[in-house]
Amino acid sequence: SGVTNNAALPCGLSFNTGTGTISGTPQNGCTDTANETYTITVNHGSTSYDWNRSQSFEVTFGIGPAVPVVSYDAADTTQTYTRGVAITPIAPTGITHTGNLHHFTTYPPLPAGLTVDNTTGQISGTPTVNQSTAIFKVKSCNSWNICSAGVPFTITINEPAPVISYADSEYEFYKDVPITPVVPTSTGGVPSSWEVSPTLPTGLSLR
Repeated sequence: SGVTNNAALPCGLSFNTGTGTISGTPQNGCTDTANETYTITVNHGSTSYDWNRSQSFEVTFGIGPAVPVVSYDAADTTQTYTRGVAITPIAPTGITHTGNLHHFTTYPPLPAGLTVDNTTGQISGTPTVNQSTAIFKVKSCNSWNICSAGVPFTITINEPAPVISYADSEYEFYKDVPITPVVPTSTGGVPSSWEVSPTLPTGLSLR
């Protein structure tokens, strides 16, 4: 039968007392942005009958600020990085409704070591873990924490190449005399296999 708490609906919306329908299009620039609770009551029957009944329920909503939508250069949205190597920062190429921008977020969170600037949307950092190819969405959000659909980034983080060295470049061994193992120093990535060329002399092996 109407809005019983007499609160006016936000600008651009209306209430049909015949059907109980709330409809309309929220207007840009509407100042009725705060959440408000509206009590809606429906009457059954008439006060002239003994079976007259009424039923009420509450609905709460407000008109949120327009959602800012961020964009990036399509050429920047597929990246292959190396663990431990700083990336070239990636900045947005544009954003709509800049006045409503509150923060940026990603889903799922970016790989460890990479961050998105909460104010500018720039992606930067140094990846600290390997990452198989996965998709991460960078989203721009308004003050109501309502976020855009997000820009998908396809990111892969590879193991860095191993770097090995030996104490000397020349060694002299004697036939039939066990050698002291020659152990390399390995930096960079973790080696997955080892090989030597040409084949070591008979009796020596690489392991």
